[in-house]
Order: sequence, then structure tokens, then C-alpha cells
Amino acid sequence: LKGNLEVPSSGVVLITGENGVGKSTLCHYLFEEKILPQKVVWTESHQFRSIYPITVHSILALYKENGTNIDLERYQLLYSLFKMSEWSERVWSELSSGQGQMLKLLMGLSLQAKTYLLDEPAHFLDQEKLHALSEVITSISKESLVIIIDHRIDWFNGKMDKHYQLQRKDQTIMVEQL
Repeated sequence: LKGNLEVPSSGVVLITGENGVGKSTLCHYLFEEKILPQKVVWTESHQFRSIYPITVHSILALYKENGTNIDLERYQLLYSLFKMSEWSERVWSELSSGQGQMLKLLMGLSLQAKTYLLDEPAHFLDQEKLHALSEVITSISKESLVIIIDHRIDWFNGKMDKHYQLQRKDQTIMVEQL
């Protein structure tokens, strides 16, 4: 890694770059080396599936009952913005990619944390959901750090505190602040 990557204690930091440049590798490094503050929530865009016939409603009920540090106001806001009541009775394994992404974002962003590490949060989401996500991230960033790792930033309408672009030169990941 070559270049400076300054991370404030709160606000929004965007890290962009082409496929294969090392954005997700950087996420793993920041998380595993404990460089980020305590209480990190990390959501990845990879699709998950369950072999169990459990509904979204059941998953969320278990999540709320057993979860600690859940911001119920933010949970309700995301549930409403993502229009989850329209598909909450669907079985987890039958969710579309976008619905799976919204479920992961709801579960991750509803937790209270000092740092949120969002790896490609815009993946699979339509414009309406991207606008809602942008508003929630802006709200969270007033008290916590939100690091967004994505290929593009055109979906994010909020204020960016830092924007870094990654490029690969041979075996070195170059960090440039924009």
C-alpha cells in the first residue's frame, strides 16, 4: 500500500477503484488488523442463501429479540424506506439479489457502532433505494465513521469527508486522495 489513508473519527470516507485493485483486500486489512475503532459493523455485498425455509419476517424477529445495541428507530426507518413489509413473508432463499442486499444493510446499519465498513452497499439496489441508503448513511455519519468501498460514487448524495481512489501498479496498491 503506497500513499496516505487518513480516517477521521466520524463522517463519510469513500474508497473507489476498478475491479481487482484491492478495495475488499483493504477492508479485510483494516478490519483484521484492528486499525479501525472498536465496534465495527461490516456489510459485504456478496449474496447469501439459506437452505432453511425461514421467512424474512422470522429472521428479523429473531434479530430484534436477540440483538444487542440495535437502534430501533433506525431499524424502523430502514424497514420503511426499503419497503420490506411488501416482501417480509418471502422465504430467505427466494429473495432477489436486491432484497438480500437490503436485508443485510438493514441488519448491519441498525446496529449501533463507531465504524461502519460498507463493501459495495449500492450493489443490486435501484435508484429509489440508493437515495434512501444515502440519507441513512448521512445521518449515521454525524456520530460515527462510515467507510464506503465501491466502484462508483454517483449514487451517494451526501457529504464526503474524504474520497480516495485506489490503483494498482504491479504488486503495489496506490492510494490517491481526490
